Amino acid sequence: MAIELTAQQAAAVTDRGGNLLVSAAAGSGKTRVLVERLMDHVRKGADIDHFLIITFTNAAAAELRDRIARAIHDLLAQDPANRHLRRNATLVYKAPISTIDAFCLDFLRECATAAGLEPDFRVCDEAESRALGQQAMETVLERRYQTIEDDSGFQALVDALAGDRDDQTIEEVVFDIHRRVQSHPDPLRWLEERRADFVFSPDAMPEHTPWGRLLLDDGRALADYWAGALEALGEELAFDPVMEANYGPSLSATAAHLRALSQAMGQGWDRAVELFPVPFPRVGAKKGADPALKERAKVLRDLCKKQVTRLGERFSVSAAGAMDDLRSVAPAMVTLLEVTAEYDRELTALKRRRHLIDFADGEHLTARLLTREDGQPSALAAEWSRRYVEIMVDEYQDTNAVQNVIFDALSAGDNLFMVGDVKQSIYRFRLADPTIFLDKYARYADYRVAEEGEGRTVLLSANFRSRPEVLEGVNFLFCNVMTQAVGEMDYTPDEALVPGRADLPPDGRYCVELSCVDLTGLTDGEDGRADKDLVEARAVAARIAALLSEGLPIGERSVTPEDIVILMRSPGSRSAAFAQALAERDVPCSFEESGDFYQTPEISVTLALLEIVDNPRQD
Repeated sequence: MAIELTAQQAAAVTDRGGNLLVSAAAGSGKTRVLVERLMDHVRKGADIDHFLIITFTNAAAAELRDRIARAIHDLLAQDPANRHLRRNATLVYKAPISTIDAFCLDFLRECATAAGLEPDFRVCDEAESRALGQQAMETVLERRYQTIEDDSGFQALVDALAGDRDDQTIEEVVFDIHRRVQSHPDPLRWLEERRADFVFSPDAMPEHTPWGRLLLDDGRALADYWAGALEALGEELAFDPVMEANYGPSLSATAAHLRALSQAMGQGWDRAVELFPVPFPRVGAKKGADPALKERAKVLRDLCKKQVTRLGERFSVSAAGAMDDLRSVAPAMVTLLEVTAEYDRELTALKRRRHLIDFADGEHLTARLLTREDGQPSALAAEWSRRYVEIMVDEYQDTNAVQNVIFDALSAGDNLFMVGDVKQSIYRFRLADPTIFLDKYARYADYRVAEEGEGRTVLLSANFRSRPEVLEGVNFLFCNVMTQAVGEMDYTPDEALVPGRADLPPDGRYCVELSCVDLTGLTDGEDGRADKDLVEARAVAARIAALLSEGLPIGERSVTPEDIVILMRSPGSRSAAFAQALAERDVPCSFEESGDFYQTPEISVTLALLEIVDNPRQD
């Protein structure tokens, strides 16, 4: 039996007339909404192969294609004679449902000549890419070293980064910068624009530079945080006359100075420098005070002092001194940008001679063909745009700027459907840019009031996957830790997860628990870490054994060991302690030993021997 859509889900399925951003919280049915929207188009006469559907992984693309095929066959079962549905049941297997990389490769194979590629080009594998990158790097550095006598900028870069024996540090920095700039639509232009950051006017001050503003903003945030923490502690001490008399004046003086420092951070570098060091007046005698409160006050004050002292080290020079430092490193930094650009051009030439591209090349070449110099869609983009009724992008929060340019160019301006959840964006290390999602989330109007042609948003917050108690725990946690400053958005009631399943009424047995284990009595000797792991593991095992003996209901049955998972950030050797603790409670478990294959003794020794064979003179 079909499950009825909520009002928000129905809006995400049927809303037309402008680009639509669906902010779909965890468990809110975003994939179902995407499939239902597609079926809504099909029911109205559109063919499935006239939609470009972009997913994040090949596995996700295969799963989505399968779900779409099943949805079409469900419709066909209700109307077997429908020729349109029968045709689409076949077309679904040739419909463009893929990752952005796969789409770019298909696009470039069709437009290879326009992209300057040979028709038989292929994607290089990771090993080829590394080898070509190393070759390109050696060529660029060798060329630079040949003219180093006349190149003061490269001299400065070598002095700053090169080691006594090799250029490994320079190479690593260039590799890292090059990898990161691939998220920009035009990396070479971006590198050229950054050179202007190192051109300083005679009267420039640190607060006029990106780095000075960053340090001042961070300083202001830190000063405000600790001023608030000390003020809150002072209010708490008011209930203990001894602590208030001895700690109160010191805390008040430090908090007041931190407030002044925060204000000074907004007035300029030199004004902030004037307010360091921050005073931490001595506290008086504490006899008769509450021991627990005294210890907490001491720990908090010491931590504040440590962090504020470290902050003061950043502001240990005047504005003039800071600008002298920036001017002194500018030649090396400008040269670093130049070397990175040279490396990019050399690497591209090597790949082209071998008829190779990598995935980043695929995105950049596609973006270049689909846009003009002014950033507007090209004639080729207009031609391809006519192929698609709608461009549908899943996991939009993990898009980068290059991919976004491609989507915008292919869109007709009102047929871009984007679904995702910025709270689930975890791929920034892979150059995803969640601010693209956030920008549209802030600019687009609510779908209920959006004008024709205007971008609009639909918010799916009802969760159909988890119990109300789980959602309550998640909401409590994230409303306290997710803010604009930390996560680039505030976790407001609009973002909070709402229970969506009527068949799961509130039940106190499923409340989220926080269990604390006291480890203070354990020594920090040679086996201290292992002892602590075992104590923690035994506490976890005891709770699991209790759940199993109580027979906590899971649907129509009681909980079993297979229903329980223990998550750790880095299991490593800790897995053995948990296995031992569970065995003591007769609780079966399974786990996989993890570790770096190349760090095992046998492999690391073999690699060392191979390095010596390769270069006997290597240290």
